[in-house]
Amino acid sequence: MNPRLLVAAIFFVSTFALPAQGVGFRDLSFTNTTGQGSSSIPVRLYYPASGSGQNAPLTPPPPGGYPVVVFLHGLFQIGRSYSALGSHLAAHGYVAVMNDTGQFSPTLQALDGAALFHALVTTNAQPGSFLQGALDMTNAGLCGHSVGGGNTVTVLATNPGYKAGLCYAPIYPGASTTSQVDVPLGIIQAEGDLVLAWWLTGLSMFNAADNFTGLKFFYLFDLSGGHNNVPGLFVLTSADQQVWDRSRRVMTGFFDRYLRDEVAGLDEAIGASALAEPRLTSIDVEIEAPDLWLTGQPTLGQTVQITMSSEPGFVLYLAAAATSAPVATQFGNLLLDLPTAILAFTNVAGPSRVATVPLAIPNSGQLVGTQIPFQGLGLDNMGSYGFTGATTLVVSN
Repeated sequence: MNPRLLVAAIFFVSTFALPAQGVGFRDLSFTNTTGQGSSSIPVRLYYPASGSGQNAPLTPPPPGGYPVVVFLHGLFQIGRSYSALGSHLAAHGYVAVMNDTGQFSPTLQALDGAALFHALVTTNAQPGSFLQGALDMTNAGLCGHSVGGGNTVTVLATNPGYKAGLCYAPIYPGASTTSQVDVPLGIIQAEGDLVLAWWLTGLSMFNAADNFTGLKFFYLFDLSGGHNNVPGLFVLTSADQQVWDRSRRVMTGFFDRYLRDEVAGLDEAIGASALAEPRLTSIDVEIEAPDLWLTGQPTLGQTVQITMSSEPGFVLYLAAAATSAPVATQFGNLLLDLPTAILAFTNVAGPSRVATVPLAIPNSGQLVGTQIPFQGLGLDNMGSYGFTGATTLVVSN
């Protein structure tokens, strides 16, 4: 069948879903070899397990290891206090390393947050270590709450190797520090935060992070969100639970995009799913590199969505019969088969920085198994057009 005709009629998204699995936790201590910070760094580790509970067996990791999230706690807390956050990440296929040092010293916590990256690289390569070969340290992110959120930016300003950072209700470390962050950055806070005023802290951090790559966003809950329910630290009421349910989806979607290269995760962070949250006040977004992702049900007769993140302006959706070796252009690499590539759709990205095309899958069994790669062309924050990555749609019944 002619792929040019199929483009108008056939679309499907396959989204990544991990099977249900156990969550284990273990208390470890790593030697600090950097010469700065604690001589040894105690942590509580949450990880995918064959079973559940303390010291449960680690589920054999995928090739290359599990992606990693290091977490920095708030003042007067310790990492293990955030069991809901650590358990959630582990249940979704991450190893969560919850730092237990610097309970009363933000400076010590920042030094240990940087040192933890090096300690994890060492233990991952150490024969006989519980974590030997289990960690993908090329895909490690940093996350923190309150003081730990500010220290997330402090550590990323002289980044030892973290690939992305997410801050919950952060203190603001200042413009000179924040402007040094050169990785994707997410910030989650709430109007109901009675500890740190969001317009002085989270919003200031968002505005000052002018050297980020990929994406930065500031997700602001309404008054139902507070300082401690957004990171799942204290979840005492049904309203707390609802805030945490959305907050953890934003966090996981963001890390899925930048630590797993699962671009559809952005739907939970800045896309239709994020925007549908009834407790949302606003999402501020800036795009350094446009992305394209697909969401919807993988069945005939259903409607799916093709979404692009882009600075405001016209965006283009290209389709072809197949992908190909990269072809260099003034817009970056074209990844579609050039002889069959066509302009399938145009759209406009507005202030939300997302543009979505709804697509109906015909209810025809003849289409099952058909594959069509897509690639987008969108605007970055410098006003230049650039290609997104390619995503292949596969029709299923």
